[in-house]
Amino acid sequence: GGDIYEIGLEFDVPDRLFANTGYTIELEPHCRNDPRFFSNRVVVVEQGTEGQQTSGINKRPQYYKANGRSVKLYVKVPKGSISSIYLLAVPTPPFELEDVYPYVNSYSVTWKFRYFARRLEQLPAAVSVAA
Repeated sequence: GGDIYEIGLEFDVPDRLFANTGYTIELEPHCRNDPRFFSNRVVVVEQGTEGQQTSGINKRPQYYKANGRSVKLYVKVPKGSISSIYLLAVPTPPFELEDVYPYVNSYSVTWKFRYFARRLEQLPAAVSVAA
C-alpha cells in the first residue's frame, strides 16, 4: 500500500452517432472533445471490502472524477493495505436520445477506449496526486 499510480484513458469518438440508421447525429469537433460527454471515475478500494459495510480507517472507497475524452491522473493507494483500482469509463449520451424509439429500447452509446495504469516510484515533477 501507499503506492502511486498513473492512470490514463482516451476515447475514440466517431464523427457521427448511430451511423447508417434513421437517426444519425453528426458530432462537431468541439462536441467530440466536450468533457461533459465523459463522466469517468476511478475508484480505489481496499481488497476484500468491495460491496460490504466495514468499520475502521481506510475502509471507505476513494472516488476520483476523471471527466474528459482524454485524461491522466495520479492516485495513491492507502498505506498498509492491498487495494483494487477500478476505472469506470463512461461516455454520456446526448439527452435527445433518452425517449427516441428505438434507441431507448435497444441502443446505447458505446465508444472504444484505451487505458493504462502503471505504478510509479515517485511523482513526476510539478504533478500532484488527485484529491
